[in-house]
Amino acid sequence: MPMRADEYDYIIVGAGSAGSVLAARLTEDPGCKVLLLEAGHHDRSLMMMIPAAVYKVFHNPRFNWNYDSEPQPELMNRRIPVPRGRTLGGSSSINSMVWLRAHPADYDAWAAQGLSDWSFAHCLPYFKRSETSDRGASDYHGGDGPIHVSRASLKSPIFDAFEASSVATGHRLVDDLNGPDAVGIGRLDSNKRNGRRCSASVGYLRPALGRTNLTLRTGALTQRVILQGAKAVGVEYRAGGQSHTAMASREITPSGGAINTPRLLMLSGIGPADELRQQGIRVALDQPNVGGNLQDHLDMGMSYSCSEPISHAWMGSTLGKARVGTEWLLNRSGPGASNIWEIGGFAKAMQDSGLPTVHYHVAPMKIDARPDGGFSLSHGFTLHLSREWTKHGGHLRRCGPC
Repeated sequence: MPMRADEYDYIIVGAGSAGSVLAARLTEDPGCKVLLLEAGHHDRSLMMMIPAAVYKVFHNPRFNWNYDSEPQPELMNRRIPVPRGRTLGGSSSINSMVWLRAHPADYDAWAAQGLSDWSFAHCLPYFKRSETSDRGASDYHGGDGPIHVSRASLKSPIFDAFEASSVATGHRLVDDLNGPDAVGIGRLDSNKRNGRRCSASVGYLRPALGRTNLTLRTGALTQRVILQGAKAVGVEYRAGGQSHTAMASREITPSGGAINTPRLLMLSGIGPADELRQQGIRVALDQPNVGGNLQDHLDMGMSYSCSEPISHAWMGSTLGKARVGTEWLLNRSGPGASNIWEIGGFAKAMQDSGLPTVHYHVAPMKIDARPDGGFSLSHGFTLHLSREWTKHGGHLRRCGPC
């Protein structure tokens, strides 16, 4: 029986890192009809393409949901930013492009807890399949995948000094932080191709957009999943100021990430029953785990000044921006083709730990946040330190109308 225009085999909600991949893979079958819904818009911003311009788009509400946490008592009741991409490619279109897997021991620890399909040995073929590394195909890297990956190339005395001091204090120098043993310091890979960001949208989605069996709708905010009994059969969404309905004969896949996927489920009546009732939402399925066990790595930024003008802070001046932009536009090269965070590594902060406990990466300038949400640069360097493991999890709760 032929399908109507609003009927599909699959509906994917969210064209981010997961949704872009899923849409591309499903539509490899020409007999499979797919609808991909994205609340944001296209990823055509020039600032999104230029790796060094990441902070020009990072806080832009056109491309970022700009979520904040609830006040955190342990952090003087501050609200912590929780950035989430709102464009094709999702967060892969606004992040800093550091192409870094977790340490192999992290995956094996998940497998030891019962998730056998998440061992490093099981995941490695998929990592390789996703990338074209400029290191070439090897036991740990792919040579013909959709995401192009480049080694660090920015020259900086800040990087050289940080590397030398790390080695002098006992840290290993690692050539490949995506290799078999990444504990130590090294130059970081990034997902770029010919000096341009290579997001999930660029690598996976764009090549698939010419397929007649893929329908992409941007500016489409999905409001709820339509249920028939316990089965999801369609979605309601708003686009162009109007409400729309689409039905799926096979599957509906929410791919909105750690925030927007549980949000959509709760709006659809799937979640903790008491909390849904408090918000006036009819309970379709009492599932207390929806919105629970939210985990993220706490990232702490530290900026330091240096006494000599040896950093890349000059990139923030009017003349510096013109120089960087011109070189990038003409040749796709120079500092503009760098994601800036080009050195870092894993470390065991506690000597008795069998796993790396912290991850860190460094930028060759002092970056300070301004009250208006922008950033100012001065001579120095910035270190971001992230804890790899946490014993505590947060939760997502719907607190008002959406």
